[in-house]
Amino acid sequence: ATSGICERFIYGGCHGNENRFETHQECQDKCEDTTPFPVTNDICALPQETGPCRAYISYYFYNVTSGICEQFIYGGCHGNDNNFETQQECRDRCNDTSPLENYFCNLPPEAGLCRAYIPQYFYNSTSQTCDTFIYGGCGGNKNRFESQVKCQDVCNDVSPIATENVCFLPPKTGPCRAYISNYFYNASSGICEQFVYGGCQG
Repeated sequence: ATSGICERFIYGGCHGNENRFETHQECQDKCEDTTPFPVTNDICALPQETGPCRAYISYYFYNVTSGICEQFIYGGCHGNDNNFETQQECRDRCNDTSPLENYFCNLPPEAGLCRAYIPQYFYNSTSQTCDTFIYGGCGGNKNRFESQVKCQDVCNDVSPIATENVCFLPPKTGPCRAYISNYFYNASSGICEQFVYGGCQG
């Protein structure tokens, strides 16, 4: 989810997740479809509509005035089709190319290449909590905070990536020791990249 492209990685053969493809083409077909959708005369041009029901559901709609996908409260019924469960789904449908707000909160923690021992915090989008990890002192990604309070201030309102969107999952080699060339979608680079899959789980 960092580069936005499909990249190669080594899979261990077991466990891991579904962001693992046998071919570069399969990865691209699943994750790199960037065909823009027209906004004019489209659902994306419809106004935000909460609907008559009284549920309190956080959804997204495309705002033609601001040109970005924005959060709103959906009542749970009726409304119109400019109504998306996730910000990414809205962006994909309505060709919103603005940077994802605090997208890095959904990235896994990265220690970086250096070998310092610096306790830091990262936002765990699975548990939706700020957890500790050890940062090496260089590299890594933006999901890194000096305090739990700062982490919570920045990331607590970020919607977790939908579990069905496998394209945002990091590559996982898995615990097995096969050496299988697979592909995963790198959301940062926007392309499918090669990795080595171990043959199970992942």
